[in-house]
Amino acid sequence: MCGTSWLQSVGRDLLYGARPLRTNPGFTVVAVLSLALGIGANTAIFELLNAVRLRTLPVHNPRELVEIKIVGGKAGTGVIDSYDDLTRPIWQEIRREHPPFSDVLAWSQDQMQVGEGSDLQFVNGIIVSASFFHALGVEPWRGRLIVSDDEHACPESAAIVGYAFWKSKMGGREIDANTKLVINGELKQIIGVTPPSFFGLVVGQRFDLALPFCQPLQLRRDRFDLTVIGRLRPGWTGPSASAQLAAMSPGIMAATEITGYDAQTTQRYRRFRLAAYPLRRA
Repeated sequence: MCGTSWLQSVGRDLLYGARPLRTNPGFTVVAVLSLALGIGANTAIFELLNAVRLRTLPVHNPRELVEIKIVGGKAGTGVIDSYDDLTRPIWQEIRREHPPFSDVLAWSQDQMQVGEGSDLQFVNGIIVSASFFHALGVEPWRGRLIVSDDEHACPESAAIVGYAFWKSKMGGREIDANTKLVINGELKQIIGVTPPSFFGLVVGQRFDLALPFCQPLQLRRDRFDLTVIGRLRPGWTGPSASAQLAAMSPGIMAATEITGYDAQTTQRYRRFRLAAYPLRRA
């Protein structure tokens, strides 16, 4: 009886609600269009967010890429920057020996200055290892990309520009020996342009300039300012790579031990263990 009464009540409400729609066609049209626009807008927003969150990176076989990070984070150890997974000394140890990976790369993000005086502007920049573009399978759009010969004593002498920057700020002109820009107050040779599809490794962000790592006289062991990425060899998985990295970690941490800190911090550093994680995309 209660069920029947509830259905009757709902039926009366629907009839009452539909009566104005029948008697006022103009109102009906406005109501339907409003609903359609609202549903369409919500759908479009969802699809946009979904595309930004879930689209794959424009690199060769992105599912083979993993980040190499410290398990549980750094617990306040050392100096931490953005994209602050590992230090340059740790990166050098990984680059020297990396059994689970066919190739490894490292990069960091930095705001850079381009031009001088009234023409000075700030742009988004990245600083990358010589293996960065090769490991990702990115080919040059113009010129060439960064290679091992570009990693030399500081300061850097070469730079790469992103496609959008090249088109909007450099007029899309050809890259030759006379193509130079003042970057961070120093004249750099522009050696190449990345393809239009390659915006970097953070979905939703675009880089304008890329500089190679340079080699300072002494590397800081306590500055966590690099993201390190490995490309898994055939037959290796994230868990198996993590197991191998865990076995290598005591030796890596001993070789890169931070200095100038108290004994407790040093011991905490030596207990750090590395692992492979899915590549973050946002």
